[in-house]
Amino acid sequence: MHGIIVNGGTVGNVIPDAAVLLYRVRATSSKDLAFLKGKLVEFIHAAALSTGCTVDIDFSTKDPRSGPYMGMIHSRTMSHLYKKYSAAEGVIFVDGVPSFSGSTDMGNVSLVVPSIHPSFYIGQPYMIHTRDFARLAGSADAQKYTLIAAKSLALTAVELYRNKEVRDRAKQEFQLQKRLLLD
Repeated sequence: MHGIIVNGGTVGNVIPDAAVLLYRVRATSSKDLAFLKGKLVEFIHAAALSTGCTVDIDFSTKDPRSGPYMGMIHSRTMSHLYKKYSAAEGVIFVDGVPSFSGSTDMGNVSLVVPSIHPSFYIGQPYMIHTRDFARLAGSADAQKYTLIAAKSLALTAVELYRNKEVRDRAKQEFQLQKRLLLD
């Protein structure tokens, strides 16, 4: 759960007539998302009550960036292929293929088709969504790592396309993972 005050007045010592906050609530499952949204509503109403304010809550999804985003289902079959092609380019995996965890628009896609969302090293161990990461990701130094990841993803797709047995294994695994997630 993360948010910002979009409009909260213009000076710190005057209570504004209105304030607008934008919160994004994400979770790895629809059950957890419903729970978190419920907690957020409770917190907002408690804050309003304690300050003598009224509140209007709009869980609108007019902005496509607002979600809701679901948790990611990672295909082990596809991850193994990605790892194979990345390793052939010299990438070393200590603990398997690093992957995105949490909720994202790719999580929604992963509920429809077998998917992977691998993370990859770009020259420094910066956390994503930071200024340092953004600066490095756009630099020439990060491009060789990005090209290896792109090539590995492309070769993963080619092998899935050409190898029916591997493709069927990914589909079967996907159906099982989806059932486990949604039950």
